[in-house]
Amino acid sequence: MAAWALAGIHGALAGFLGAYLVLLAPVSCHAGTGPGPDLLRLFVHTPAILIAAVATALGTFALAVRITLSAPLAVRLTVPPLLLCTALALLVWADFAWFGAVAGVPNPGLCPADNVPPWWPHWIPA
Repeated sequence: MAAWALAGIHGALAGFLGAYLVLLAPVSCHAGTGPGPDLLRLFVHTPAILIAAVATALGTFALAVRITLSAPLAVRLTVPPLLLCTALALLVWADFAWFGAVAGVPNPGLCPADNVPPWWPHWIPA
């Protein structure tokens, strides 16, 4: 039972990380900010990514546990957390790439034209 709670907590933390990145990126570039877009990101996107991250975490964990039921103990202990972390990392990355880097919105020159902030690692595509 504790493993399920930990999976849900990890999903919520990943959701908060995704929401934070999406809220921080436009502010870093001064692109697409203002009362309207900021409130939309805060009150629509943040709950949506939280729900999606928790659902992804619980679904991935359930699938991983189901797949590894007849596997040896070492596999049952390592595969579900690895799949959980991989699924959540992909979700946060896709969330930032889709909603965080608002391409086509003019900025005052603090970021490149694609509005990917300078703190985003260049080796991770956005």
